[in-house]
Amino acid sequence: MPLFKRLLTLVSLVIACQATHAEQKSRIVAVGDFDSVNVGQNGYCGKRTEVPSNEWKNILVRGDERVWFQMKSVIHSTSFTTTCEGDYTFVPAAGKAYIIRFSLDVGVCRFELFRVVPNADPVREPLTHPEPQSCLFH
Repeated sequence: MPLFKRLLTLVSLVIACQATHAEQKSRIVAVGDFDSVNVGQNGYCGKRTEVPSNEWKNILVRGDERVWFQMKSVIHSTSFTTTCEGDYTFVPAAGKAYIIRFSLDVGVCRFELFRVVPNADPVREPLTHPEPQSCLFH
């Protein structure tokens, strides 16, 4: 096989491997008035990483594996302060994009999940609020 053809084959293989690796990731966009977003994929009690606010529009996680989120928002008004926080989990499909949206509606905190569908409206997905667990001995 000529050198050029070998090089072309090698470059194609590298691009294919990168594309396959990229497809295994899922993208999550957090929108709303959050103060903090923590993400982990090592179980309920596993390590979670605080995502800097400038990265909330591009959170990359492993696809087809459960992801746990801890989100918090503190809303201040002239007469009161409301704190919304919670732990949520779901399994993002590899290569798909999702939106986690926070809103405060008449004093009710809402965390919602949507799957992005190209050229269509986002589709609501279940976002599970897991039962609290003791992580003292983990």
